[in-house]
Amino acid sequence: MLNDLTLFHKVKVKYDVINESGPQHAKTFQVKCSIYNPETNVELESYVASGTSISKAKQSAAEIALSQTKLEKPTAEQIKKKRSVKKHASKENQPNRPLSPLTKSRVSQQAEIELHKLNKRLLYDKHSQIEADKHHIELIIDQLKKFETTLLSMLGGHVEKVSPIGPFAKGLMLKTDKLVQLVVTLKSHPDYHTVKDLIDKLLQTDLFKKSENTESDKIYVDISSLASEYCFYFTSSCDEFEAKFQVLFTSDDLAESKEIVQGNYLFPLDHCTKLNLALKQQQWFENRFKNSPNSLVVLKLLRDMCKRDPDWHLDDNLLELLVNICFQRKNTQDLNVKFREFFELIASGALLLSEMNIDCKYLGGVDSGEVFCLRDFEGNLVELERSRSENLSRLAQHALRLIAFRKIDALFAMSNNKTN
Repeated sequence: MLNDLTLFHKVKVKYDVINESGPQHAKTFQVKCSIYNPETNVELESYVASGTSISKAKQSAAEIALSQTKLEKPTAEQIKKKRSVKKHASKENQPNRPLSPLTKSRVSQQAEIELHKLNKRLLYDKHSQIEADKHHIELIIDQLKKFETTLLSMLGGHVEKVSPIGPFAKGLMLKTDKLVQLVVTLKSHPDYHTVKDLIDKLLQTDLFKKSENTESDKIYVDISSLASEYCFYFTSSCDEFEAKFQVLFTSDDLAESKEIVQGNYLFPLDHCTKLNLALKQQQWFENRFKNSPNSLVVLKLLRDMCKRDPDWHLDDNLLELLVNICFQRKNTQDLNVKFREFFELIASGALLLSEMNIDCKYLGGVDSGEVFCLRDFEGNLVELERSRSENLSRLAQHALRLIAFRKIDALFAMSNNKTN
């Protein structure tokens, strides 16, 4: 084709009607086909042909030009290559056309999917960085089993049970957590002499005595805090790991007496009551979160954030209550969604709703007519100072902006390894 020939030689072709003759109903048109240099406008070749219409005359002139031209005719492969280059160039030079509503919707959905995947990957990356080493957890569990077995076998007449509490017991232990708490529930209200006698007997068992001659596996005991903190500490140390344990004492059968007899005294009632409350809290936690691994991931991420950023200063119990509300919604258990919903809950001002008497979707208030109130595991109202609630709301709004604008790594103080 003539167009392929001109494209190959980077020249152009034009047609001009130079004459027409004959009656109105049977005219004859004469057309000149010119091949010229587009840069200089100099005509290189020209061919003339006639036809009963302008289009037929053009076609005849093009055929003559193609057969008689002195220009070198390209091969089929060369023509194919030139067409491909032209097509690509024309696409690049095309002005940006406005997207249709359907295309915009698809682009928006794709962008949202990509952001979801990116944030989810970053959440799991951060979780793997902060969670306690699994091997260390296994060593702690092994040490706890030995301690419990020794305690119950030697002192079973005084001891009801041994229960871990706190982050370790809940599966929320981070690399930065150094203390493991144990609550020993006695059959009667703990007093100084009884607990001191239990500790003395415990120190004579193989668990503590064998470490004296073993350099690679030692247990160090500290009972100096028994009189002031009503507990004692022991540190288990080996080549791989060191863990510190706090052993506290309580009972289900508590007494009111504070009388001191011959240097002996009951451990404070409020101290034991708090420990019993912590044990109930532990049971509540297991009932709510044990079948939801993503909730544990969210809690660990938030605990780490609160430890790093003093502006948040949310204690573990309050975090657990708020995350539990998010996971009560049955829309999804997706990690990314639930993590974002935590900040949506606080950013919405929900922590102020009890005093404002406004419904909240996070408790199904819109459907049930219930007013959102943050209550603890016993049903008691949890109230925060207004200024603190407002500050938390502002922090949560900022966190949502970071999540939306692909800056979730800034929320976690992560190095930016993501690709946009």
